[in-house]
Amino acid sequence: MLFTLGRYGESEALIDRALAAAPDSRDAQYEKGRLLFERRAYAEAITHGKKALELPGAGTTERQIHFLLARAYAKSGQKELAEIHLAKFRAAPPTLRR
Repeated sequence: MLFTLGRYGESEALIDRALAAAPDSRDAQYEKGRLLFERRAYAEAITHGKKALELPGAGTTERQIHFLLARAYAKSGQKELAEIHLAKFRAAPPTLRR
């Protein structure tokens, strides 16, 4: 919710606490990547996105992670990698969450 409201500082504190408690949390790694993307720290966003993709998880989908990576790679000028992740994003079926 804080992230959606643009309250990145407060979001980051919670995300960092989650990462400290569970560094192998796919969700926390993904959220850290999203936050870094918003701060235009694209290389760091990629690092966290790649880590999230390697981890098991039930909350954050591979589709979401591929979208983050596609955008971060595109912004960092790595067009080939951006296209690879964009294709994987498009190939993954959207999920319905309630």
